[in-house]
Amino acid sequence: MSEPRFPAGWDAARVQRLIDQYEALSEDELTAEDEAAVEVRPGQAVVTVPDELLPAIRHLLATDGQNSNGTLSAANLCSPRSGVRG
Repeated sequence: MSEPRFPAGWDAARVQRLIDQYEALSEDELTAEDEAAVEVRPGQAVVTVPDELLPAIRHLLATDGQNSNGTLSAANLCSPRSGVRG
């Protein structure tokens, strides 16, 4: 078995603390965490899509939607080249 790899600043102890924190939450607290994650924020939207569309969406975001600096742009995503209509 290979050695676990962690993002910068993370180690096994930090991962275990996070696991312990979430395992200690009640069902209501877990539900509140989920709801907060999709809370409406100005300038953002949450959209549900069928799983089978995810590869195409990821590809679109990874290719057509980027500015020259690598950030996503609504203008680029809705360009005629992308095939998406905004």
